[in-house]
Amino acid sequence: MALLDLWERPTVIVGDGPNAVETAKALMQDKTLGYRVIGFLSAGPSRDPKIRIGKRNYPVAHLGQHPENTLEALNYPHVVIALERGGLDRMQYYFDKLNLFYRRLSVVPALRGVPLFGMDVDSFFSHEVMMLNVRNNLHRPMSRLAKRLFDVFGSLLLLIVLAPAFFVLWFLVRKTGKQVFFGHERIGMAGRSFKCYKFRSMVVNAQDVLEELLENDPEARDEWNREFKLKNDPRVTGVGNFLRRTSLDELPQLWNVLKGDMSLVGPRPVVAEEIEKYGEKTGHYLLAKPGMTGLWQVSGRNDVDYDSRIYLDSWYVKNWSLWSDIVILFRTVRVVLGRDGAY
Repeated sequence: MALLDLWERPTVIVGDGPNAVETAKALMQDKTLGYRVIGFLSAGPSRDPKIRIGKRNYPVAHLGQHPENTLEALNYPHVVIALERGGLDRMQYYFDKLNLFYRRLSVVPALRGVPLFGMDVDSFFSHEVMMLNVRNNLHRPMSRLAKRLFDVFGSLLLLIVLAPAFFVLWFLVRKTGKQVFFGHERIGMAGRSFKCYKFRSMVVNAQDVLEELLENDPEARDEWNREFKLKNDPRVTGVGNFLRRTSLDELPQLWNVLKGDMSLVGPRPVVAEEIEKYGEKTGHYLLAKPGMTGLWQVSGRNDVDYDSRIYLDSWYVKNWSLWSDIVILFRTVRVVLGRDGAY
């Protein structure tokens, strides 16, 4: 713990808007950077004296006309200026003042929606112009090849290692009915449909049960129309409930990955009716193969609202890297073992 304290730097976020909150969350999540957020400093009258992140409230203070006094009272923590949409105008006074006595300032522009991974920056002599060069790695043939090779070798290895588990699960599902595997029509890359395989977790006449439920239960109908899922789904068997909560029902998708319909990591596979919900982000979804796991699964799974799922799928496609796939796979193991947001 002492070594960790030595590495950490007390940090304040200048700003109290959405980008400031998102910046604080990012710094808190990546503890290896060494930033320990202690609070927020607003450029104008604060909307709230505190900002709640997770289970903790962080104070919001006003910088005032003499920000050096405020920072001196805090023993000169590291400063991160979080710009909201509209740019530097609101923060220009404080940026100029802080730049006089801080050797290093961090600035986080409001770039939500812009691909950040692999970005490089050009600056121009005698001009206060910064040009961001962004690229979508999934457009590059070599990136697609690397991702495909990773999927093939990864799915083959997992199919071999998990063969005993497949046999046990086959036996348990077989006891609830003759059909063991279930293939549901999903939309893949470039709009191609495919059968997404799972261990059957529902009763054999699941469609009839669903239609009767939606006809007679308005709350269930609203939930289905909103999420395309039911938290308390009467169609799920006892074994199926266990499979879903442990995500073991999705193991047959390794065959989808090996075939090339899916990827180990990618956007959430959706049915045709859901594509309309993606709106202008449909193009991003169709650029990649759906994944057995993905960014939304390691960000709360079914506890994440639908709009956030769409945003996370789009972010993944725009910022793809092989390293991000590896990180998501490791995080998936932790999420599955913790059964976070699974139903």
